[in-house]
Amino acid sequence: MPPQKVLDLSSDKPFGILRTPVPNLFGHNTSIGRDDVISIRTAFSAVEMRLSGLVDSSHISDSKRFVREHRKLLSSWTRRVPPEILILIFLHCLDPVRLSPPWYLSHICRYWRELALHTPQLWTRIPLPTLLNRSRVAEALVAFMPEYIGRSKDQAITFRWEGNWDPRMLDEDDEFEDPLCGHADAILDLLIQHAERWGSVSIVSGRWTQKLAQQLAQLYYRLTRLYHLGLDIEGFQVTSTEVFRATPRLKDIDLYTTVDQGTLQSFPNFIQWDELQRLKFELPTSAPLSFLSLCNKLVVLDIEFFGWEAPTSGPDKIILPNLRHLRFNSSLDSSVEHFEFFISPVLEDFRTCRIPEAEPLNIFVRFLQRNAKTLKYLTFGSSQHIPPSNALRSSLTLLPFPKLVHLEYLQLYYPYFDTVPSFISTISQETNFSRLHTLHLLLNNDYHLDYSRSKVLSNDLNALVRWAETPDSGSCLRHVEIISGQGSDVLDLFYLLEGWYIEDQDHEIIRFVKEELCELKLRRIYSFPFVNTDSIIVDVFNESQTQGVSDCLDTMELEIVNDVKLLYRTQVHFILHALGKMSPDQFTPESDQISERALALIKKWRYLFEDDIPRRRWMHKGLEKIVYIPIDDEFYRPNVEYWMYGLKPYFGNGCTEDVFF
Repeated sequence: MPPQKVLDLSSDKPFGILRTPVPNLFGHNTSIGRDDVISIRTAFSAVEMRLSGLVDSSHISDSKRFVREHRKLLSSWTRRVPPEILILIFLHCLDPVRLSPPWYLSHICRYWRELALHTPQLWTRIPLPTLLNRSRVAEALVAFMPEYIGRSKDQAITFRWEGNWDPRMLDEDDEFEDPLCGHADAILDLLIQHAERWGSVSIVSGRWTQKLAQQLAQLYYRLTRLYHLGLDIEGFQVTSTEVFRATPRLKDIDLYTTVDQGTLQSFPNFIQWDELQRLKFELPTSAPLSFLSLCNKLVVLDIEFFGWEAPTSGPDKIILPNLRHLRFNSSLDSSVEHFEFFISPVLEDFRTCRIPEAEPLNIFVRFLQRNAKTLKYLTFGSSQHIPPSNALRSSLTLLPFPKLVHLEYLQLYYPYFDTVPSFISTISQETNFSRLHTLHLLLNNDYHLDYSRSKVLSNDLNALVRWAETPDSGSCLRHVEIISGQGSDVLDLFYLLEGWYIEDQDHEIIRFVKEELCELKLRRIYSFPFVNTDSIIVDVFNESQTQGVSDCLDTMELEIVNDVKLLYRTQVHFILHALGKMSPDQFTPESDQISERALALIKKWRYLFEDDIPRRRWMHKGLEKIVYIPIDDEFYRPNVEYWMYGLKPYFGNGCTEDVFF
């Protein structure tokens, strides 16, 4: 780097040598101290005073440049951020999906690289590739692992380890690939060396092997800092290990391994249940739940029941005095009988996947009545594969709505159409729903939302809107969402509604928010895999123009969620032209004209791409540069390059690709 110029104010010449008092602040984003601010202001103030007496044009140009560059030091907000605050920003922006956030930070500038390399908290998430997040640099990550762990110093570490995958367990059309490139055992041995620093850990294994049992046996009485544990081990037996018993800080556990009846007998010795605050696991419907009585500090309980056996006789009641969130999922109506056992005086959030039929419905209703005074969030529904019955159709009328005085969020899955109008009418007539602010209704896919049904539904929805907007109704309802299973007719409902937005199950989604009565403002258009949304975009664009919507495009926010294989160049072109207020008949794929207004909107966009595995791929675009973090499958790469090529007419040579590895 060439030597920096410094201002020498002691010179008796008409123009002193331009020398900066802060050469260390140029070339990176180092924060500026108070003394540096005083020195900088003194320096360029002195130069400004001498400018009026200068005659030589080169001296004038150098002086103006000197003042301009030093003013930039004081005007840059990044330089005013102390390093401690900058580190906190880094920590809050860690992406749990990406492999190595500190590596990305090291590419910004020298100052950020130094902060990243010397901040142990940034290195606590160990970047192990998994089957859902495979990387072409897996070999490099494995080789770098000792250094990575070392940089975390004495901080508690987080990781997800996958190994022992059996190719025979995969589907026929799946290609077997070891995410750790044959180093799974070596990596786990390395991590076990630091077992005292395990904080949040997930262990996934395709097989329960003797080798894995021996490795886990080394963890006895060493997991003193473990607070979250995730286990997904095929064939895992709780009886074979008690290494997680001596974990005084363990508060959160996800047990994805299927728990059979025999394993339940060993549960009391598996972990310290009395300290647990969150539990998620699977159980057979016939399993006794008596061991849950040990969890007197449990706050969140998430149970997935499987199988078709009737529940066995259990305890008279299971008192969970601190339970606030209960999720209950099952494929069998009779499993609802487990509701009879749970008693929680502070339950706020209850979610279940189905509305039970016949006698279990009464159990469900009694459960809600028992907890109605505390419930704030309620989600329930019926299986879309079960044909409607009288019990199902009448279930909504049996729910204890008058007692749900604190309800704020209500979500109902798969109601049959003929239950929806009466349900909406019930809500608008209930004076006790003064705290309800969000309502979600997901209609059954088997019902075709034709124009006549849309009209019936829209009448009730518009009535609900008017009720919510009535000053003396006491309503705070602000968010209503109707999800239809028939995407082709979603516009029928849109035309009949007064500004609330619609979402359809077929992934052709158009959302609208309430702005003023009878005035729509288009906010977002979502495009999903395997669906061509151009026609819907055209319809909405034309509709917004013909209806005289007030500058709907001024506030548009566009987000595209798509498999990169299906983001066609023509679709991108059309959206850009639509934002430029060009009519669809003016659209040509070869055109490179776009309005300044559209360019201003593009500057604010961020696109999120999700492929069909799903694995998240973040791409941040701007007019100056596109940053593309390489994805693993070579199959996708040519399509991404083709898509980027499609944007070059708008972004010119600024549409480039930065690969970090």
